[in-house]
Amino acid sequence: MATTIPTSPDNLPRLLTGYPTAVVVLVAYFLLATASVRETPNTFDEIAHITAGYSYWTRNDFRLHPTNGSLLQRWFAMPLLTLDLKFPENSDAWNGSNVWGVARQFFFESGNDADRLLWRARHMNAILAVALGLLVYAWSRRLFGPSGGMVSVLAYATNPGILANGVLATSDLAAALFFAASVGCLWKMFHRVSPGNFACTWLALTLLVLSKMSAGLVIPMAVVLLILRLLESCSLTVGWKNGVAVERRWAQALVLTGTLLLQAVFVVAAIWTSYGFRYSAFHEPHSGKEYLDPSWNSVLDGSGRIGQVVEFVRDHHLLPEAYIYGNAHIWQDGQMWPSFLNGQWSTNGWWYFFPYTFLVKSPLPLLALLILAGSGAIWSWRQSATEGWHIMWQSARDGFFVTAPLWVVLAVYGAAAIHTKLNIGHRHILPLYPPLFIFLGATAHWLRSDGRLRQRMSTAVAICLVALGAESLAQYPYYLAYFNQLVGGQSNAYKHLADSSLDWGQDLCRLRRWLEERHLDAPGKTSVYLGYFGTASLPYYHVPVTRLPSSSHRPGALFPLTAGVYCLSATYLQQVYEPLAGPWCAANEKEYQEKGQAIEQLQAADPATRTEMVQSKGKPFWDSTATRYDLLRVARLCAFLRPREPDDNVGYSILIYRLRERDIREALEGTRWFSPRKRDERLPEAR
Repeated sequence: MATTIPTSPDNLPRLLTGYPTAVVVLVAYFLLATASVRETPNTFDEIAHITAGYSYWTRNDFRLHPTNGSLLQRWFAMPLLTLDLKFPENSDAWNGSNVWGVARQFFFESGNDADRLLWRARHMNAILAVALGLLVYAWSRRLFGPSGGMVSVLAYATNPGILANGVLATSDLAAALFFAASVGCLWKMFHRVSPGNFACTWLALTLLVLSKMSAGLVIPMAVVLLILRLLESCSLTVGWKNGVAVERRWAQALVLTGTLLLQAVFVVAAIWTSYGFRYSAFHEPHSGKEYLDPSWNSVLDGSGRIGQVVEFVRDHHLLPEAYIYGNAHIWQDGQMWPSFLNGQWSTNGWWYFFPYTFLVKSPLPLLALLILAGSGAIWSWRQSATEGWHIMWQSARDGFFVTAPLWVVLAVYGAAAIHTKLNIGHRHILPLYPPLFIFLGATAHWLRSDGRLRQRMSTAVAICLVALGAESLAQYPYYLAYFNQLVGGQSNAYKHLADSSLDWGQDLCRLRRWLEERHLDAPGKTSVYLGYFGTASLPYYHVPVTRLPSSSHRPGALFPLTAGVYCLSATYLQQVYEPLAGPWCAANEKEYQEKGQAIEQLQAADPATRTEMVQSKGKPFWDSTATRYDLLRVARLCAFLRPREPDDNVGYSILIYRLRERDIREALEGTRWFSPRKRDERLPEAR
């Protein structure tokens, strides 16, 4: 088997391209990434991951957040075990498996230092990011030489998406690491079945399946790799050292298929080990208090044949309950989820969502490097044509097989990303980036001093790398909100994407500082309203605002909307997860007018008539009417503001609007800014 792609001789000094330099680059990455979140509160999912992991360690209970396995969440929570922390056990949230309720209590209401917990957990993910960087460098170096490896690791360390997600206590960076490691180990094992290769493959697969429920994609990846390996005309070595050479393809197929089945047995055993060889998700499943929320019936509802398979696995206790439940929950979420893209709303997503996010959230110098890498590989391939077409074909064939794991990840994971309806964040395609970073090593074909063309292309590579570094430093510390110049940069990001592609609740503390600098934090002055998408606690971080109504925060009926400063998270502005998501349409307006008239009639009635009206329809009816009216009013306000340029922004994820009384009146009473004849464009669940 060919192990490297023939490259041009490396003329760069070894000191600049060796492992010590790669380690220095990754240490710099680690420091820059961790510094960028020093004053950043928890992003949306972090408290769920950390709280769940802590409960796994200290309670031996797996009811919380089973949708991300158990290993990675344990990894994040490991540094917390040395602290004296209070855990909110025996609460309604704990009994009902409500990870968000337990996490809020654990982080913000139990006397624990939330920032200290975050700081420790985030460093654990940064360690994994450094490990992924080393893998990228080593793989690229093996294929393209030291210069290629250095190009790959520099591009990796300066990528805003890696800088953002590599330091958050979430599972996406780890998925990128373990997918790359798994396919690499599988491909190596398919060429030499030895105890060492078997053990490394088992470890990589175990880390993957216990860290991300999308790990199931490694099965089609393994199948494709197995087919490609059988098409490759080389022997299979079995055993230690020299081993035994297996020549016939049918014999190779039997050996490799048996090896994969044995891997599956060992991985399943590792899953059971991770959950303490216990089926039940609960440590005390018979106390009568515990229940999963949503229930098993809700998770399996409408899941078709997949649901039947899940029920079979559950009924026969083939895997731990929490692991089965987590996979079923993720499958259900992937069938329908509210999404936003370029002024459109959908629950079915768009096939081009992830290609678009890749295009607008990847730095242009990175895209240029990919073009240079591709042209370098083609140029090197065509150079072999001077030795004859047979040599040229053999070179292309060898190059494909030696890079097969990278192509398989791109093809299988990319196809799954296009097919899924869970279109909520660029982070979900992070596993596609390591293969691309490794392929950047093909730019080493240009890194030679002889030849005018090569010198020009080498200069272009250097310029792209410098531009990447400069753009990363200029973006500091707003890496999560990075968008390239194709959409006008991050200032226009809210018009294109929301949720974790831009707005994950990360700028709450920056908002507090923004208010302090403008003396808007003192009570009795300008009213400040916040529509917040996030799970950080406003009281804990001392953010002096009035929070606007939302599906997750209902401060009370008939919320007053007055002139003032309106601070709206991009996801809230677009109303992605609110009951009235989508453009303001005729159906919304009709309901808004009906609810408003009913409330006005109730308020205008004399006491006796008001009492009679309340008794005739019941207090719950009027409470729900008032709550719905509040949501309608803020949805109408957001629809009014969306075409308007914000007056300022905080970290690019929170948009600032200074509204006068006439602006409020126009938003709540005017009709000039929308067409009441517009067709009903509500999302299905909002109708």
